[in-house]
Amino acid sequence: MHDRLNKVVEAFTFGGKLKIKTKTKYTQCGIVSNAPILPVLDWYTTPSSLLAEEVEVLMAEWRESFDESNPGIKFEERLSFVDPFWLYIICLDTLQGKFLNVPNPKPEHIMKFTCFLKRQVRVLKEDHKWPAYIPPVNKILDKRPSEN
Repeated sequence: MHDRLNKVVEAFTFGGKLKIKTKTKYTQCGIVSNAPILPVLDWYTTPSSLLAEEVEVLMAEWRESFDESNPGIKFEERLSFVDPFWLYIICLDTLQGKFLNVPNPKPEHIMKFTCFLKRQVRVLKEDHKWPAYIPPVNKILDKRPSEN
C-alpha cells in the first residue's frame, strides 16, 4: 500500500478481510485476519520475510498440482475459501518438514529460519492452537466452499 506521502507499506497475509473506510480527507485501509500478517521489510533478510517468500513457492507448487488435477476450477478461487489460520498451519507444517530435512551443515539463514518455524509451532502448541491432525493442502482445496 502507498500512503498519502507515497510511503510504501508491504505485508504478506494468508488471507482475511480488507476493511476500507473512506473519509473526506483520507481513506483508511486495514486487513483483519485470524492468521499472522507478516511485515515484509526486506526480502530474504528476516525470518518472516523468508516465510512469506517460501509460502509463495509453496503456492506455486500447489497451483501447478491443483491445475493439473482440477481442470476448469481456478486455484485462487478455491484458495480464497480456505480459512487463513488453516492455511498458515498447513504452510508451517509443510515448511518445517522441508527445512528440517536440509542436510547439515545448514547455511546460517536456513538454521535461523528452521528455529523460527519451530518457535512458531511451539507457541501455537503452548496456546493449544496446533491441531492434532493437519490435512494435506489438496484435501482443504478439494472441499466445496460451504464445507470449509
